[in-house]
Amino acid sequence: MISHECILTQSNAALLHKLFEAQQQQNTLFARLLKSKLDNAQICPEHDIPDDIVTLDSRVTYSVNAAFTDTRIISARNSSNIVGLSLPVTNLRGLALIGLRQSQYFTLIRPDHSADRLYVEKIQFQPETHRQLLKDAIIANSPAQRRASIKLVHSVATRSDFFSQTSQ
Repeated sequence: MISHECILTQSNAALLHKLFEAQQQQNTLFARLLKSKLDNAQICPEHDIPDDIVTLDSRVTYSVNAAFTDTRIISARNSSNIVGLSLPVTNLRGLALIGLRQSQYFTLIRPDHSADRLYVEKIQFQPETHRQLLKDAIIANSPAQRRASIKLVHSVATRSDFFSQTSQ
């Protein structure tokens, strides 16, 4: 395992802490990677997370050893109803990817001492960015904003002016 920059949201860090509490007594590759992630992570509030960071429920395209490319949704746990669509953080690759930046590599040393080089090719969807875009759209379309954009035109003829002009 090689140390890498890791940026986590507060809720993602809390989930990883829970996983670590359950794993800390074990000396497994998963527990060591989890500890390394938590020890080296920069924690950000959800609304401040950069849009190029892999977070929980992000849809990410990644490659392994520049040979295999896949797109998966990083999930909290293994779910049998979306087989092939998700990659849980309880999986070594899922755990390795969470907190990485787009275009960042992570070298994962496996128990047999072989290495998987994971590369984040593209973040297709990040829920924190999507939520912020929705909030911005709601604010931009609020009644106060709509009223502020209405321009009152004072030179419009009144109804009585209109009828007096047409009867002449």
